[in-house]
Amino acid sequence: MNTTHHNESLQNAYLHPHTPEQAAAPEHQPAWNWIRPCPEPSSTRRILWVLALLVFGAAVLPQVLAQQCSVRYETVNKDRYVYGGIDTECSGPHSKPFGNWGVNTEVSNLVDGRQFEGWCHIVRACDRDGTCKWHCRDSWYEWNSCTFHAWAPPLEGFYNYNNNSQQRSTRGVNVHGAGTVIYRVACPEDTNGDLIADRGGCIQPSRHPFRVSGHRMELYELDGKGLLRAISVDTHVETLRFPTLTVRASGVSCSDVDGCDAESVGTWNRPSHPPSSSRKTDAKAAIRIQNLLFSDPDSLCCDPIVEDCD
Repeated sequence: MNTTHHNESLQNAYLHPHTPEQAAAPEHQPAWNWIRPCPEPSSTRRILWVLALLVFGAAVLPQVLAQQCSVRYETVNKDRYVYGGIDTECSGPHSKPFGNWGVNTEVSNLVDGRQFEGWCHIVRACDRDGTCKWHCRDSWYEWNSCTFHAWAPPLEGFYNYNNNSQQRSTRGVNVHGAGTVIYRVACPEDTNGDLIADRGGCIQPSRHPFRVSGHRMELYELDGKGLLRAISVDTHVETLRFPTLTVRASGVSCSDVDGCDAESVGTWNRPSHPPSSSRKTDAKAAIRIQNLLFSDPDSLCCDPIVEDCD
């Protein structure tokens, strides 16, 4: 489920930092511009410029990207609700009306797992046609995914909230996505001569808030089990869009230049779209920092314990 997510706003802030402080702060943008109008170059001059840029890039790029701090995070949700108007499991060869739901995000894909748990688990209930049977006998906690016809509310056994007319999850926090943001950082440095690096590395990004913007949760009712998942078509329920998710600087604190386990959860947010008056589902979302890890693949940094760094 993990993918690498290069946040464009972060990348822009780290391509040409002026100072170590700017290199660690996603809010800062380059304050200068080296582009100025010039005469239209000839074809030969264009070719020479391109060749020069290729040679220069090959020499400089490994150094620009050499030292990195990778911040791994998860997107999590809680307080899940389904208010009604769901028709994704009303007909066909499905286990109507219940189903497990998954989540697509901007950084990871849905899985048949515990991304958006519901409430129904091994329940016997009778619909409006008088058909009684056991539902939700898989390991998941499912949602009533057809709120019409024989399963229209209010109906005991098919709803568990607001006088058996709506649904509320009975489960806790779910992980519905994951990603990695890569920061360009300075080499670790020992500033007081105690042979312990106290500046640079992963200390830099940990001193600033961590943000994920444009987060969305695309909710799907999942069809098929086991090998049938490969030929099944999942049905879109609704897409929830959230304001910028943030972990405060104090929540990402890391005093080790080599990185550390953070396990810090940011502020929980309700969706900003669709409006609360029209959405069929609801949940709170946040980001959880898992860890920070420093890397120096080209060994350009000096280790004062094993080397003479003067």
